Amino acid sequence: MDEQLATNTNEVTTIKSALTTLSYGELVEVFIIMGTYRTFASVAKGIRVEEDFTAPGLGDIIRTIVTTNYLDNKKLNITLSEPAGFEGS
Repeated sequence: MDEQLATNTNEVTTIKSALTTLSYGELVEVFIIMGTYRTFASVAKGIRVEEDFTAPGLGDIIRTIVTTNYLDNKKLNITLSEPAGFEGS
């Protein structure tokens, strides 16, 4: 993540290293979340939003949704194939 945030890109070796811990789908999800967060942060900074609002229970709601989606994918045996060039990582 540090390389992605610093340079907006990653070396192939970095991606292969990440794939030793994460699946291809999980890695893509990390990049999507990072990009979404950076977009929101940039907009908030641009319009000078100074404080986040408090949303009681938001963390629990997000955790429930993510866990449910993860478990649903496991039940359906959904897997994503690796892109060309990353075989055997």
